[in-house]
Amino acid sequence: MKRVYFLLSMVLLISVAVVAQPTITYENAPKIGDVYYQSYFTTSLDPGPGGASQTWDYGSVQAEGTDQFSVISPSGTPFENQFPEANITFYVNNETGEIYSYADLSTSEILSYGAGIVTDTGNLIMHYSDPEKQMEFPFSFNDSFTDDYFAVFEVIGMTIHRRGTSTVTADAWGSITTPETTYGSVLRIKNESNIVDSVFMGSIFLMARTSSSTDYSWYTGDDGYPVFTITISQDEESTDTTGSFKTTPESVGENTNNLSNIRVYPNPANNILYVSIPSENEDDLIISLLDLTGKEIIRKNHDFSAQRNPVTLDLNNLSPGMYFLRVNDGQHSFTKKIIVE
Repeated sequence: MKRVYFLLSMVLLISVAVVAQPTITYENAPKIGDVYYQSYFTTSLDPGPGGASQTWDYGSVQAEGTDQFSVISPSGTPFENQFPEANITFYVNNETGEIYSYADLSTSEILSYGAGIVTDTGNLIMHYSDPEKQMEFPFSFNDSFTDDYFAVFEVIGMTIHRRGTSTVTADAWGSITTPETTYGSVLRIKNESNIVDSVFMGSIFLMARTSSSTDYSWYTGDDGYPVFTITISQDEESTDTTGSFKTTPESVGENTNNLSNIRVYPNPANNILYVSIPSENEDDLIISLLDLTGKEIIRKNHDFSAQRNPVTLDLNNLSPGMYFLRVNDGQHSFTKKIIVE
């Protein structure tokens, strides 16, 4: 679950303009249609001191995996009805599941309204009735704000009341070396968050758990997303460090991802849906059709070398409406909205 919260916090970060002391502006905020890549790690790192003209060197950090993030419209996503306030969504599909993080972006701020997660064992929806402020515009070195937020959500039959407070400060600027390159002018944003989760079974109070995290994120105006992050999380039992750095499609082998060339037809569909796999794809695939709640309706394990192409999905027993087709080869994923008439 800590991995999930790390990802949810990471997908809502903003960029800055390139000057000696960069400033975050609305013009540099994420835009629908953006795609970016973050390699992650769990190495314990020292974020270093705050202040002006700092130098950070994290060039030796080893990546443990990479995620692709997409910025999309909330319209057509599985949880759009649960997040009517949102006008922008951050999407990632990894070993945790399909994560949709919802936010409201305006010229003065960006507010996080939480996330919906599609997993093989069910869905998790965490909706903030009092949203968490992620950023104010404009935002420069030594600027700071504090915000309270609140959510009620369900986890394995229990109700969680989450109350949190975060303090966000632009506490440093300087240069940073990542495993990819060196950035000569970056602004560091420090986000200190404290959370109390009150757990109920029905109307019966069971317990309260406290946790805290300090997130350090570095931004440059050449990039719409953080070039490096360190998150130190602490609860009543342990302290963990996670982090990420900006990478490129070529660095993660995205140029060999043949799933981007998959053809799905007809759409809208009636009785049969065809999934045409690129001829250069030699991997075994899992092909799934999901309903809007994330429930898997159809699943096929496809051996490309042994089975015919295109793959056919029988839709005769499905009710008319919107579904999601997902194709996964173990490293990459392809998702497409399907209309069944």
